[in-house]
Amino acid sequence: MNRKNLLLLVFGLTVLTTYSQQILLKADHFFDSEKGKFLNDIEVLVKNNRIVKVGKNLSYDKETTQVKDLGNATILPGLIDAHTHLLIEEELHPSYAGFGETVIKALITKSDAKRALEGSSRAISYLHEGFTSIRDLGNSGLYADVDLRNAINDGLLQGPRMFVSGPGIAAIGGQLNGLSARNIHLAEKEYQTVSNVNDAVKAIRQHVLMRVDVIKLYADNIPNQTTLSLDELKTLSEESKASRKPVAAHAITDQAVWNAAMADVNSIEHAYNVSDSTLARVIERKITLVPTYSDREVMSELFKNYGITDSLRRSRILDRSAKRQQQSLSKLYKSGVKLAYGSDFYSKTSLGRGKAAKHGIFAYLEAGIPLEKVLQYATINASELLGKNVKLGIVKESYLADIIAVKGNLKNNPEALHECILIMKNGKLIK
Repeated sequence: MNRKNLLLLVFGLTVLTTYSQQILLKADHFFDSEKGKFLNDIEVLVKNNRIVKVGKNLSYDKETTQVKDLGNATILPGLIDAHTHLLIEEELHPSYAGFGETVIKALITKSDAKRALEGSSRAISYLHEGFTSIRDLGNSGLYADVDLRNAINDGLLQGPRMFVSGPGIAAIGGQLNGLSARNIHLAEKEYQTVSNVNDAVKAIRQHVLMRVDVIKLYADNIPNQTTLSLDELKTLSEESKASRKPVAAHAITDQAVWNAAMADVNSIEHAYNVSDSTLARVIERKITLVPTYSDREVMSELFKNYGITDSLRRSRILDRSAKRQQQSLSKLYKSGVKLAYGSDFYSKTSLGRGKAAKHGIFAYLEAGIPLEKVLQYATINASELLGKNVKLGIVKESYLADIIAVKGNLKNNPEALHECILIMKNGKLIK
């Protein structure tokens, strides 16, 4: 046999092995995100990057199947964080002037390439915590998030699936306050700003050209700054949907949430202040809310970084903050509005980005929301914001094989979510 034929044979055998091998996952416990129930002794058969069977005592080819018996563990879909900012990091200090300080510092001290490289290390931390997909919503320079997504998809870097927005679309100035007339141009390097309906149409078409996955709109900016009009919001939303791009709207105030709902967006981010009448409109229009909170452990560290070093004072502030967010989350849960999990975490902490983001899931549990519901927020509900026909968020036949497993019985011990013993993305074992 000549060298050329030998190489072809080896290559053929390698391809055959790669694409015919199956993996069978077995564990004592299983979370069905579609039904919101915990089950026992469910097996999952994966071939290539797809789930081919789910059930008890599955039949499989023993010669081509690798069996992973995890024993006392819980299998569940890969987690999804529907609101991240990988390419920005906030360093808190006692004289911190707000988010605008963080963005301006990034713009004047870092290139987009440097920010993308920094984002790549944060992407790995999300994946290692069991987040196999994220929706990254702006503050990433001029489409540097698109480059990072592409690098991960091309196998150049390791990280979760990224669904990215490019620059958030906002009124003049974006989220930057205190800029002089000489420096107002800085906002254009972080936000796509619009001043009228024609600008709105142009902005969407540019985003589509740059191949973003989702459109991020700012229904409000910082206080005392111009915001997008309702007509502009409606045009942006309509043009996005005509281009088959889902729409996420940043909205803090009740009026901003109302305007976003009237523009018929797909999701409203934050929504910290929502009246009953506005909430009713959101529910009526079947819009998903993405509240963004942290649990007590992370909040305590953030307050300390702000300079609140007195433990008693920090504890009192923490109690008040935790109570407010628990009341907010409880109200949303009881209202029946559709919720999806998003951390919106971009601060520097000792935990690292991915782990700190996961702590946000526990804020829902601190509010008394059942674990099964919270897990649905971070799996099936979040997956529906990634785009139509995205088969993620459920461990189910024909779905993409993004699967994790945690140690022990998750139903009885939610803290087990911190202990991922298996991470599979696209059918490949990461851990």
